[in-house]
Amino acid sequence: MREIRRILIVGLTSNPGGMETFIMNIYRRFDKTKYQFDFLTTDATMAFSEEAEELGGRIFFAPQKRKGVAAYRAYLETLFTENHFLAVCYQRCRRLTDLSVFAIAKAKGVPIRVLHSHSTKILNPSFSYRVLSALAFPRLSHYINYFFACSPDAGRWMFGNRPFTVIPNCIETERFTPNSERRKQIRNRLHAEGKVVLGTVGRLSDVKNPLYLLEIACELKKRAFPFVFWHVGEGELYSKMSELINERGLKQDFLLLGSQKDIPTYMDGMDLFLLPSLYEGFPMVLMEAQASGLPCLVSEAVTRDANLSGELHFLPLTDGVSTWADAIESTVVPSVRQGYAELLREKGYDLGRLVERMEAFLDQIEEEE
Repeated sequence: MREIRRILIVGLTSNPGGMETFIMNIYRRFDKTKYQFDFLTTDATMAFSEEAEELGGRIFFAPQKRKGVAAYRAYLETLFTENHFLAVCYQRCRRLTDLSVFAIAKAKGVPIRVLHSHSTKILNPSFSYRVLSALAFPRLSHYINYFFACSPDAGRWMFGNRPFTVIPNCIETERFTPNSERRKQIRNRLHAEGKVVLGTVGRLSDVKNPLYLLEIACELKKRAFPFVFWHVGEGELYSKMSELINERGLKQDFLLLGSQKDIPTYMDGMDLFLLPSLYEGFPMVLMEAQASGLPCLVSEAVTRDANLSGELHFLPLTDGVSTWADAIESTVVPSVRQGYAELLREKGYDLGRLVERMEAFLDQIEEEE
């Protein structure tokens, strides 16, 4: 009987964000009679940990480097000595400042060592980060033999002029086909009858710029525009957002819905999707919104490559919220939603096809071992 080969996924956090969701979507579909995922994190908990373990994955909790580099490296030495991994796949939204994972993996004979870029920038980098990442950058190719990126921009930012492979942020396209019955039910449940439902799905963090969404909501309320905003997601700005919503009298207009599993239903209920991010790699959530047929207003920080359906409308953040409010008021909401799931499948953004591609890649490497 064929041995099940294990793949170590590094870099997932306690936050169920886009990167974590993307990896779990892949993991659910992988052929676990051939390949099994394990996970290495330095967070105290990991998003989706219960499900990952139910699927057969093991979660390894390494000590944080800032509490002691020696203890961190000793943990890695033990991990790679006691376990035989076919691959190490490090998911990153920041440039590497430490190459220990790859250096030890290479020394222990792990044949596939992947660095996967999920971003194009870092907000307010510290001096130490700039120095350490600059020192690590020239040595990447010594320890890493495969470079992946969610978009061309993310690859160029993380890897410079090194060759890399674009692994698009694919989605389960079939789940996001518009459904009128789901739309009716969610709008009734959240009392959105007669209103334009604006929405977003994402982490409540500075990078996603949720405070800007609040300013837009205040502007629309001043104009007596009949809207309600649904924010799906959690994050470190939750308490601050809640306080500001109450202070500005938006309790009935701006709903913090927290983390939700059934994202297609919430997108069915929305009329217009907003993403005023300060920077992005290649937002998976925009693939989902486009598959759902939602018109999207997004910041100019979002890569133009994400506009697969022609429904992305790019707006500057510097012009102020009045520009965004004008765009919202002038957007015509179609009475019948046309989804773009088939279009995304044709353009290579279907998760099932991506999993087939990744399994074929691993199969080929195994044959060459």
